[in-house]
Amino acid sequence: MKKRKFRRLALFITLVPVAYFLFSIISFSLSEHTISTNSGTDIRLPTEDTAFRNGFFYYNIDDSLPHYQYRKIEDSFKAVQFGIDRQNKGYLVKSSYSGFMGFTKLKNPLKQEARKKKRTEIIVNRIDSIDKLIAVTNDPDSIAHLSGMKKNIIENWNYAQNDEITDTLSSADFDYFLTLRDYRLPYDNKFFVQNGNYYIAYLSYDNPKKTDTDKSRVAYYKRKQIQARYHETENTVSIPVSKYLYHLLNSTAFILTILFFIASFYIIIGLPASILVAISKGRAFTEQNIKDLKIICWFVTGYGILKTISPILEEWVFAYYLQGNFIGKGIINSFFSSLPLLLSGLAVFLIRKAFQKGYKLQQEQDYTV
Repeated sequence: MKKRKFRRLALFITLVPVAYFLFSIISFSLSEHTISTNSGTDIRLPTEDTAFRNGFFYYNIDDSLPHYQYRKIEDSFKAVQFGIDRQNKGYLVKSSYSGFMGFTKLKNPLKQEARKKKRTEIIVNRIDSIDKLIAVTNDPDSIAHLSGMKKNIIENWNYAQNDEITDTLSSADFDYFLTLRDYRLPYDNKFFVQNGNYYIAYLSYDNPKKTDTDKSRVAYYKRKQIQARYHETENTVSIPVSKYLYHLLNSTAFILTILFFIASFYIIIGLPASILVAISKGRAFTEQNIKDLKIICWFVTGYGILKTISPILEEWVFAYYLQGNFIGKGIINSFFSSLPLLLSGLAVFLIRKAFQKGYKLQQEQDYTV
Protein backbone atom coordinates (compact mmCIF):
# COMPACT_ATOMS: atom_id res chain seq x y z
CA MET A 1 0.00 0.00 0.00
CA LYS A 2 2.77 2.44 0.94
CA LYS A 3 4.60 1.60 -2.25
CA ARG A 4 1.59 2.61 -4.32
CA LYS A 5 1.26 5.91 -2.43
CA PHE A 6 4.85 6.81 -3.11
CA ARG A 7 4.31 6.09 -6.81
CA ARG A 8 1.28 8.38 -6.89
CA LEU A 9 3.28 11.12 -5.20
CA ALA A 10 6.10 10.73 -7.73
CA LEU A 11 3.54 10.90 -10.53
CA PHE A 12 2.01 14.06 -9.06
CA ILE A 13 5.37 15.77 -8.69
CA THR A 14 6.18 14.86 -12.30
CA LEU A 15 2.86 16.09 -13.74
CA VAL A 16 2.94 19.50 -12.04
CA PRO A 17 6.13 20.74 -13.81
CA VAL A 18 4.84 19.34 -17.09
CA ALA A 19 1.58 21.26 -16.65
CA TYR A 20 3.58 24.38 -15.81
CA PHE A 21 5.68 23.97 -18.97
CA LEU A 22 2.60 23.49 -21.17
CA PHE A 23 0.84 26.45 -19.57
CA SER A 24 3.86 28.68 -20.25
CA ILE A 25 3.93 27.67 -23.93
CA ILE A 26 0.19 28.24 -24.37
CA SER A 27 0.29 31.61 -22.60
CA PHE A 28 3.22 32.75 -24.73
CA SER A 29 1.47 31.66 -27.94
CA LEU A 30 -1.72 33.49 -27.04
CA SER A 31 0.13 36.66 -26.09
CA GLU A 32 2.10 36.64 -29.35
CA HIS A 33 -0.97 36.12 -31.54
CA THR A 34 -3.50 38.46 -29.94
CA ILE A 35 -6.07 39.68 -32.47
CA SER A 36 -8.85 42.21 -32.27
CA THR A 37 -12.31 40.90 -31.46
CA ASN A 38 -14.00 43.92 -33.02
CA SER A 39 -14.94 42.09 -36.21
CA GLY A 40 -18.02 43.66 -37.75
CA THR A 41 -17.68 46.81 -35.63
CA ASP A 42 -17.18 50.29 -37.05
CA ILE A 43 -14.54 51.91 -34.81
CA ARG A 44 -14.40 55.67 -35.17
CA LEU A 45 -11.04 57.15 -34.22
CA PRO A 46 -10.98 60.71 -32.81
CA THR A 47 -8.04 61.78 -34.98
CA GLU A 48 -8.81 65.49 -34.67
CA ASP A 49 -10.19 65.55 -31.12
CA THR A 50 -7.78 67.43 -28.84
CA ALA A 51 -9.52 65.98 -25.78
CA PHE A 52 -7.40 62.87 -26.36
CA ARG A 53 -4.11 64.82 -26.45
CA ASN A 54 -3.84 63.97 -30.15
CA GLY A 55 -3.25 60.35 -29.15
CA PHE A 56 -4.93 59.22 -32.38
CA PHE A 57 -3.45 61.92 -34.59
CA TYR A 58 -2.25 60.84 -38.02
CA TYR A 59 -0.79 63.40 -40.38
CA ASN A 60 -1.33 63.34 -44.13
CA ILE A 61 0.96 65.45 -46.32
CA ASP A 62 0.44 66.23 -49.96
CA ASP A 63 2.91 64.11 -51.97
CA SER A 64 3.00 66.66 -54.79
CA LEU A 65 4.84 69.22 -52.64
CA PRO A 66 8.55 69.84 -53.27
CA HIS A 67 10.82 67.54 -51.31
CA TYR A 68 12.29 70.22 -49.00
CA GLN A 69 8.81 71.57 -48.20
CA TYR A 70 7.46 68.05 -47.62
CA ARG A 71 10.31 67.21 -45.23
CA LYS A 72 9.88 70.50 -43.37
CA ILE A 73 6.19 69.83 -42.74
CA GLU A 74 6.92 66.21 -41.85
CA ASP A 75 9.60 67.24 -39.34
CA SER A 76 7.16 69.69 -37.74
CA PHE A 77 4.55 66.96 -37.32
CA LYS A 78 7.13 64.54 -35.94
CA ALA A 79 8.39 67.12 -33.43
CA VAL A 80 4.86 67.67 -32.13
CA GLN A 81 4.21 63.94 -31.95
CA PHE A 82 7.55 63.34 -30.23
CA GLY A 83 6.68 65.91 -27.55
CA ILE A 84 3.30 64.27 -26.95
CA ASP A 85 4.82 60.79 -26.77
CA ARG A 86 7.53 61.89 -24.36
CA GLN A 87 4.96 63.47 -22.05
CA ASN A 88 2.80 60.34 -22.20
CA LYS A 89 5.73 58.00 -21.57
CA GLY A 90 7.52 60.30 -19.15
CA TYR A 91 11.12 61.48 -18.87
CA LEU A 92 12.63 58.60 -16.91
CA VAL A 93 15.34 59.64 -14.47
CA LYS A 94 15.58 56.68 -12.11
CA SER A 95 13.76 53.39 -11.60
CA SER A 96 14.59 50.61 -9.15
CA TYR A 97 12.81 47.61 -7.66
CA SER A 98 12.93 46.18 -4.18
CA GLY A 99 10.99 42.94 -4.05
CA PHE A 100 7.43 43.28 -5.33
CA MET A 101 7.47 47.08 -5.51
CA GLY A 102 9.41 49.56 -7.60
CA PHE A 103 10.33 53.21 -7.18
CA THR A 104 10.31 55.53 -10.19
CA LYS A 105 11.48 59.10 -10.56
CA LEU A 106 10.34 61.08 -13.61
CA LYS A 107 11.16 64.56 -14.81
CA ASN A 108 8.03 66.63 -15.26
CA PRO A 109 8.50 69.08 -18.17
CA LEU A 110 5.53 71.18 -17.02
CA LYS A 111 7.14 71.75 -13.62
CA GLN A 112 10.45 72.55 -15.29
CA GLU A 113 8.84 75.09 -17.61
CA ALA A 114 6.97 76.67 -14.68
CA ARG A 115 10.20 76.96 -12.68
CA LYS A 116 12.03 78.54 -15.64
CA LYS A 117 9.16 80.96 -16.19
CA LYS A 118 9.15 81.99 -12.54
CA ARG A 119 12.93 82.44 -12.56
CA THR A 120 12.68 84.54 -15.75
CA GLU A 121 10.06 86.78 -14.12
CA ILE A 122 12.37 87.37 -11.15
CA ILE A 123 15.27 88.36 -13.43
CA VAL A 124 13.05 90.62 -15.55
CA ASN A 125 11.71 92.34 -12.44
CA ARG A 126 15.28 92.94 -11.21
CA ILE A 127 16.30 94.48 -14.52
CA ASP A 128 13.16 96.65 -14.60
CA SER A 129 13.91 97.88 -11.07
CA ILE A 130 17.45 98.81 -12.08
CA ASP A 131 16.17 100.61 -15.20
CA LYS A 132 13.75 102.64 -13.06
CA LEU A 133 16.56 103.60 -10.67
CA ILE A 134 18.77 104.63 -13.58
CA ALA A 135 15.94 106.78 -14.97
CA VAL A 136 15.62 108.80 -11.75
CA THR A 137 19.35 108.98 -10.91
CA ASN A 138 21.51 111.90 -12.02
CA ASP A 139 24.80 110.82 -10.44
CA PRO A 140 27.12 109.38 -13.16
CA ASP A 141 28.88 107.08 -10.70
CA SER A 142 25.56 105.64 -9.49
CA ILE A 143 24.38 105.19 -13.07
CA ALA A 144 27.64 103.40 -13.94
CA HIS A 145 27.32 101.18 -10.87
CA LEU A 146 23.68 100.29 -11.67
CA SER A 147 24.57 99.65 -15.33
CA GLY A 148 27.33 97.29 -14.21
CA MET A 149 24.87 95.44 -11.97
CA LYS A 150 22.44 95.14 -14.88
CA LYS A 151 25.15 93.84 -17.21
CA ASN A 152 26.27 91.30 -14.62
CA ILE A 153 22.70 90.04 -14.12
CA ILE A 154 22.15 89.69 -17.88
CA GLU A 155 25.44 87.82 -18.38
CA ASN A 156 24.77 85.42 -15.53
CA TRP A 157 21.21 84.91 -16.76
CA ASN A 158 22.38 84.09 -20.30
CA TYR A 159 24.84 81.58 -18.85
CA ALA A 160 22.14 79.95 -16.68
CA GLN A 161 19.77 79.68 -19.64
CA ASN A 162 22.39 77.76 -21.63
CA ASP A 163 23.44 75.60 -18.67
CA GLU A 164 21.53 72.34 -19.16
CA ILE A 165 22.83 70.84 -15.90
CA THR A 166 21.38 73.68 -13.83
CA ASP A 167 17.99 73.21 -15.48
CA THR A 168 17.83 69.44 -15.03
CA LEU A 169 19.06 68.94 -11.47
CA SER A 170 16.34 70.79 -9.56
CA SER A 171 14.43 68.37 -7.32
CA ALA A 172 11.29 70.47 -7.79
CA ASP A 173 11.04 69.26 -11.41
CA PHE A 174 10.56 65.59 -10.50
CA ASP A 175 7.50 63.42 -9.96
CA TYR A 176 7.82 60.46 -7.60
CA PHE A 177 5.98 57.14 -7.95
CA LEU A 178 5.54 53.68 -6.49
CA THR A 179 5.64 51.26 -9.42
CA LEU A 180 3.76 47.97 -9.81
CA ARG A 181 4.95 45.48 -12.43
CA ASP A 182 3.09 43.17 -14.82
CA TYR A 183 0.05 45.34 -15.55
CA ARG A 184 -1.36 46.18 -18.95
CA LEU A 185 -4.29 48.02 -20.45
CA PRO A 186 -7.17 46.17 -22.12
CA TYR A 187 -6.92 45.80 -25.86
CA ASP A 188 -7.68 49.02 -27.83
CA ASN A 189 -7.35 51.23 -24.73
CA LYS A 190 -4.83 54.05 -24.76
CA PHE A 191 -3.13 56.01 -22.01
CA PHE A 192 -2.27 59.70 -22.34
CA VAL A 193 -1.28 62.69 -20.21
CA GLN A 194 -2.94 66.08 -20.52
CA ASN A 195 -2.18 69.13 -18.39
CA GLY A 196 -0.43 66.95 -15.83
CA ASN A 197 -3.45 64.65 -15.39
CA TYR A 198 -3.68 60.97 -16.39
CA TYR A 199 -6.37 59.65 -18.71
CA ILE A 200 -7.44 56.44 -20.43
CA ALA A 201 -9.19 56.40 -23.80
CA TYR A 202 -11.55 53.41 -23.98
CA LEU A 203 -14.05 52.11 -26.49
CA SER A 204 -17.78 52.61 -25.98
CA TYR A 205 -20.16 50.56 -28.11
CA ASP A 206 -23.51 51.59 -29.54
CA ASN A 207 -25.77 48.62 -30.10
CA PRO A 208 -28.03 49.15 -33.12
CA LYS A 209 -31.73 48.47 -32.76
CA LYS A 210 -32.93 45.01 -33.59
CA THR A 211 -35.01 46.44 -36.44
CA ASP A 212 -31.91 48.04 -38.02
CA THR A 213 -30.42 44.84 -39.35
CA ASP A 214 -28.38 46.66 -42.00
CA LYS A 215 -26.52 48.85 -39.52
CA SER A 216 -23.23 47.68 -38.12
CA ARG A 217 -22.17 48.06 -34.51
CA VAL A 218 -20.49 51.43 -33.90
CA ALA A 219 -17.71 52.01 -31.38
CA TYR A 220 -16.22 55.35 -30.44
CA TYR A 221 -13.68 56.46 -27.88
CA LYS A 222 -14.40 58.10 -24.56
CA ARG A 223 -11.93 59.25 -21.96
CA LYS A 224 -11.81 59.04 -18.18
CA GLN A 225 -9.36 60.39 -15.67
CA ILE A 226 -7.37 57.91 -13.58
CA GLN A 227 -5.15 58.24 -10.53
CA ALA A 228 -2.06 56.38 -11.78
CA ARG A 229 0.41 56.58 -14.64
CA TYR A 230 0.87 53.74 -17.12
CA HIS A 231 4.06 52.78 -18.99
CA GLU A 232 3.19 50.77 -22.07
CA THR A 233 6.70 49.63 -22.97
CA GLU A 234 7.38 48.31 -19.46
CA ASN A 235 3.85 47.14 -18.54
CA THR A 236 3.98 48.98 -15.24
CA VAL A 237 1.59 51.21 -13.28
CA SER A 238 3.11 54.09 -11.33
CA ILE A 239 1.27 55.56 -8.35
CA PRO A 240 2.15 59.20 -7.50
CA VAL A 241 3.46 59.86 -4.00
CA SER A 242 5.13 62.75 -2.23
CA LYS A 243 8.88 63.22 -2.29
CA TYR A 244 9.12 62.49 1.46
CA LEU A 245 7.09 59.27 1.21
CA TYR A 246 9.10 58.19 -1.85
CA HIS A 247 12.44 58.47 -0.05
CA LEU A 248 11.04 56.95 3.16
CA LEU A 249 9.60 53.87 1.43
CA ASN A 250 12.61 53.53 -0.86
CA SER A 251 15.04 53.54 2.08
CA THR A 252 12.84 51.15 4.07
CA ALA A 253 12.49 48.77 1.14
CA PHE A 254 16.26 48.85 0.55
CA ILE A 255 16.97 47.95 4.18
CA LEU A 256 14.37 45.17 4.16
CA THR A 257 15.80 43.83 0.89
CA ILE A 258 19.28 43.64 2.41
CA LEU A 259 17.92 41.86 5.49
CA PHE A 260 15.93 39.46 3.29
CA PHE A 261 19.03 38.72 1.22
CA ILE A 262 21.05 37.96 4.35
CA ALA A 263 18.28 35.73 5.75
CA SER A 264 17.89 33.97 2.40
CA PHE A 265 21.60 33.28 2.12
CA TYR A 266 21.69 31.93 5.67
CA ILE A 267 18.63 29.70 5.22
CA ILE A 268 19.16 28.53 1.63
CA ILE A 269 22.96 28.21 1.68
CA GLY A 270 24.13 28.16 5.29
CA LEU A 271 21.68 25.69 6.83
CA PRO A 272 21.96 23.05 4.06
CA ALA A 273 25.75 23.33 4.28
CA SER A 274 25.65 22.73 8.04
CA ILE A 275 23.37 19.73 7.50
CA LEU A 276 25.78 18.24 4.95
CA VAL A 277 28.69 18.76 7.34
CA ALA A 278 26.77 16.98 10.10
CA ILE A 279 25.94 14.08 7.77
CA SER A 280 29.59 13.77 6.73
CA LYS A 281 30.47 13.38 10.41
CA GLY A 282 27.94 10.59 10.89
CA ARG A 283 25.32 12.76 12.65
CA ALA A 284 22.53 12.72 10.06
CA PHE A 285 19.37 12.07 12.11
CA THR A 286 19.64 14.73 14.80
CA GLU A 287 17.15 17.18 16.27
CA GLN A 288 19.20 20.12 15.01
CA ASN A 289 19.10 18.86 11.40
CA ILE A 290 15.34 18.36 11.65
CA LYS A 291 14.90 21.90 13.02
CA ASP A 292 17.06 23.32 10.22
CA LEU A 293 15.02 21.47 7.59
CA LYS A 294 11.84 22.84 9.18
CA ILE A 295 13.17 26.39 8.92
CA ILE A 296 14.10 25.85 5.25
CA CYS A 297 10.69 24.33 4.51
CA TRP A 298 8.75 27.18 6.12
CA PHE A 299 10.89 29.86 4.47
CA VAL A 300 10.69 28.48 0.91
CA THR A 301 6.99 27.60 1.16
CA GLY A 302 6.08 30.90 2.81
CA TYR A 303 7.90 32.89 0.15
CA GLY A 304 6.18 30.86 -2.57
CA ILE A 305 2.75 31.48 -1.02
CA LEU A 306 3.46 35.20 -0.61
CA LYS A 307 4.57 35.42 -4.23
CA THR A 308 1.42 33.57 -5.31
CA ILE A 309 -1.03 35.87 -3.53
CA SER A 310 0.94 39.07 -4.22
CA PRO A 311 -1.34 40.11 -7.15
CA ILE A 312 -4.40 39.89 -4.90
CA LEU A 313 -2.66 41.89 -2.18
CA GLU A 314 -1.56 44.56 -4.67
CA GLU A 315 -5.05 44.95 -6.12
CA TRP A 316 -6.52 45.19 -2.63
CA VAL A 317 -3.98 47.70 -1.27
CA PHE A 318 -3.94 49.89 -4.40
CA ALA A 319 -7.60 49.44 -5.38
CA TYR A 320 -8.18 53.22 -5.40
CA TYR A 321 -5.48 53.73 -8.05
CA LEU A 322 -6.10 50.65 -10.19
CA GLN A 323 -9.94 50.86 -10.16
CA GLY A 324 -10.25 47.92 -12.51
CA ASN A 325 -8.62 49.87 -15.36
CA PHE A 326 -5.66 47.51 -15.72
CA ILE A 327 -5.20 43.79 -16.23
CA GLY A 328 -2.80 42.30 -13.72
CA LYS A 329 -0.73 39.17 -13.70
CA GLY A 330 -3.52 37.09 -12.19
CA ILE A 331 -3.48 34.47 -9.48
CA ILE A 332 -3.02 31.58 -11.93
CA ASN A 333 0.06 33.05 -13.62
CA SER A 334 1.44 33.99 -10.23
CA PHE A 335 0.87 30.46 -8.96
CA PHE A 336 2.72 28.88 -11.85
CA SER A 337 5.60 31.35 -11.53
CA SER A 338 5.82 30.42 -7.84
CA LEU A 339 5.53 26.70 -8.51
CA PRO A 340 9.30 25.97 -8.32
CA LEU A 341 9.36 27.48 -4.82
CA LEU A 342 6.29 25.52 -3.72
CA LEU A 343 7.70 22.26 -5.11
CA SER A 344 11.02 22.96 -3.40
CA GLY A 345 9.16 23.49 -0.13
CA LEU A 346 7.32 20.21 -0.63
CA ALA A 347 10.59 18.38 -1.34
CA VAL A 348 12.18 19.78 1.83
CA PHE A 349 9.07 18.79 3.79
CA LEU A 350 9.36 15.19 2.58
CA ILE A 351 13.09 15.11 3.38
CA ARG A 352 12.31 16.43 6.86
CA LYS A 353 9.73 13.68 7.35
CA ALA A 354 12.32 11.10 6.31
CA PHE A 355 14.82 12.57 8.79
CA GLN A 356 12.18 12.45 11.54
CA LYS A 357 11.54 8.79 10.76
CA GLY A 358 15.29 8.06 10.81
CA TYR A 359 15.68 9.96 14.10
CA LYS A 360 12.84 7.94 15.65
CA LEU A 361 14.32 4.62 14.50
CA GLN A 362 17.74 5.67 15.77
CA GLN A 363 16.27 6.55 19.17
CA GLU A 364 14.48 3.19 19.38
CA GLN A 365 17.70 1.41 18.47
CA ASP A 366 19.62 3.31 21.15
CA TYR A 367 17.03 2.44 23.80
CA THR A 368 17.12 -1.21 22.71
CA VAL A 369 20.88 -1.35 23.10
